[in-house]
Amino acid sequence: MEYRRLLGQSELSVSSMGMGCVTFGREVDPQSSLLIMDHAFEQGITLFDTAEAYAQWTSQRVVGEWMKTRNSRDKVVLATKVSGLLSRHRIVKYVDCGSDPDVGMKPLQSNSLRWA
Repeated sequence: MEYRRLLGQSELSVSSMGMGCVTFGREVDPQSSLLIMDHAFEQGITLFDTAEAYAQWTSQRVVGEWMKTRNSRDKVVLATKVSGLLSRHRIVKYVDCGSDPDVGMKPLQSNSLRWA
């Protein structure tokens, strides 16, 4: 797998291909999602993308479970997004703390606000 820098001047080195997790907990059940992430990681993928809006937070919970049970938090980069679905208070806390309570991990390396 080829690697490149991500996020401008950051030192975060990630795989050239990332894994989108939008279907986790929706079209793909949580157990199968964990196996898919195992396979992706074994193939060298180190960038995983999720969002609180994916499957009503289930995607983020699945990704968080995978990182905890595989002890992979310091081996991957997690990109996530928040949207207008969250209360203003939670958005501020989410961005301010650099963590996500649904993923259960911190720090997040990539956060972006999106309004639907």
